Amino acid sequence: EEKALRCDGVEHAEDVFVLDRRRFLVFNTITLGSGFLFQTWWYLLDGWVPGTSMNAVLLKTFYTQLFDTAVIPMEQTALALATPGITVSEKLRQDFLPMQALAWAILPVAHVIQFLYVPLPYQILFSRLNG
Repeated sequence: EEKALRCDGVEHAEDVFVLDRRRFLVFNTITLGSGFLFQTWWYLLDGWVPGTSMNAVLLKTFYTQLFDTAVIPMEQTALALATPGITVSEKLRQDFLPMQALAWAILPVAHVIQFLYVPLPYQILFSRLNG
């Protein structure tokens, strides 16, 4: 049983954080890749649906939600590959529908804010902060 020393100077028996380098590398590589995908997507989308009128913003939000539907399994696959003892199909079966439901419940509001107020070059940063 390991003990961790907290800032109060008292030893506490608890789990000590250990960085899983493989998980960190695999997940962040996939997440970085999906970030480039989204940034490219938003530049293309801004060309197809220009402007920040409410109609344009809602259309961009709808198309981005469809795009999210394709990317979420990729990110779930990355988590499965980075987690020993779990298969990709098991991870998708376990987490895809809850993740998708959460994405469709929360992200449209974030996308409306993003497309109305965040300049295009900073949208990936905004997206990663709320995703």
